[in-house]
Amino acid sequence: MKAAHVINQPAYVLHRRPYRETSIILDVFTLYHGRLALMARGAQTSKTIAVANLQVFQPLMLSWTGGYGLRTLTAAEAPSSALRLQSSAMYCAYYVNELVLKLTPEQDATPGLFAAYVDTLQALSEVDQPEPVLRRFELALLQDIGLTPDFEIDLASHPVQPNDWYRYRAPGFERVNDDSHTTDLVQGRHLQKLAQGWADEELETGVVNAEAAKQAKRILRQLINNALNGRQLNSRKMFQQFSKGEKP
Repeated sequence: MKAAHVINQPAYVLHRRPYRETSIILDVFTLYHGRLALMARGAQTSKTIAVANLQVFQPLMLSWTGGYGLRTLTAAEAPSSALRLQSSAMYCAYYVNELVLKLTPEQDATPGLFAAYVDTLQALSEVDQPEPVLRRFELALLQDIGLTPDFEIDLASHPVQPNDWYRYRAPGFERVNDDSHTTDLVQGRHLQKLAQGWADEELETGVVNAEAAKQAKRILRQLINNALNGRQLNSRKMFQQFSKGEKP
């Protein structure tokens, strides 16, 4: 069978690592081919501009050959400059990269999620408050991989009520009859907010409700942790070290 040859595919590098003595393996996220691995032959010793462009957060047009397994990069062009991500925004972007790397199926075309990824990186380079940006992307990712629970209907098939309390029990939320307000409970109004696309209003107005932000983060973190199934996120550790002023 003749090897496939893909030309000028919009893409971003999620992660890169050395391969043998002179090459590099790139984990990339592409518009029409999803996430896949490419080998850049001789990239560790090459001095070409194309190789210098193979960095995270750099918009790229990639070409490669090979239909199965590890494909071979044949060309790389940068249509625009890399995004400028400073301090906490950079760590947030690494977190987004790691989510895509660990939670999306390999070679599964997801143009909608790719667009959300591009929008997220751009927003992180512009906004002062990254939390709504991250929540919006987490929701998009969970929806894309089919792991978003119903935020409007509880497990008993009743509409979620704004003043009632709920507890997550996969695959959804159950209404509870107590008001102990333990840390695993969430009020229905916060679930309704997630159903409406939690971050939309916050990103438009720049006003973030602290309690709503806290609840959205807690709920989505629980869902993402379930999806990770015990795997750890290095980006979380990196951000914790950054927040404490420690070196990674």
